[in-house]
Amino acid sequence: MNSLGKKLFVGMGVVAMCTAFAQAGPWDGTGPGPGPYAFASGTAPSGHFSWTAGGDEYGLFGNPIVTGDDRFVFNTASMGVDASFGGTDHEEDTVSFDLHMAGGWSLTRMVVDAHGSYYVKGDSAGDKSWVNIQAGLSIVEFAAQAPFPDPRDFSAGLTATPLPFPIEDAGVGEATQGVWGGDAEVDLSFVMPEPDDDLHVSFANILDALASATGTAQGNLTFEQVQFEIVLIPEPSTLALLAIGGLALIRRRR
Repeated sequence: MNSLGKKLFVGMGVVAMCTAFAQAGPWDGTGPGPGPYAFASGTAPSGHFSWTAGGDEYGLFGNPIVTGDDRFVFNTASMGVDASFGGTDHEEDTVSFDLHMAGGWSLTRMVVDAHGSYYVKGDSAGDKSWVNIQAGLSIVEFAAQAPFPDPRDFSAGLTATPLPFPIEDAGVGEATQGVWGGDAEVDLSFVMPEPDDDLHVSFANILDALASATGTAQGNLTFEQVQFEIVLIPEPSTLALLAIGGLALIRRRR
């Protein structure tokens, strides 16, 4: 399919903005500053797909802005954890929506890119502080595709570099700090049979921090973008013409 199809990348960016906006529940078309903001249901300006049931579980992502190049840009109000002096901190949120491909188009790949920073310091007694960030992308079919009896779940976790999570302090009274980046990719280009045209998409993150008695543990995460790879499926008549052309070429070579 990929060799015959025309590939189109549709970006859905998730970037940090300085705002206190946080509205849990369905996207309602409102938000801080200029829009246009997405409603829970809508159609991409390109017409390649539509979405329904768009929402934010805890409101940390806010309501996304829909751009002319098929990008959803989120207002990340707060995506960090900060613990000190024996304390803990926890933060999580999930954005999800149902994706409906338009006729003749198929989703073949989705990538989530993210980045952040961390600072972890232990105490003089040698007790550890640590920060852990987990994020994942999940794509689930609405309907099972024969011969599979149940809808398939395609998922990938976020792989961070240069250090994998969880990250601990460097040693007695020493600090570990830096920036990290990573991505989660779901490749559907070789999946057979092709995935359903109706898919439930979600991307979630869970942040935890634990500080030793006199230590500190901080970490944050920002989704940069979720990129779709969408392929135009050739019509049966087009495939037939391509097959005839291939046969003609073979005969000429003979």
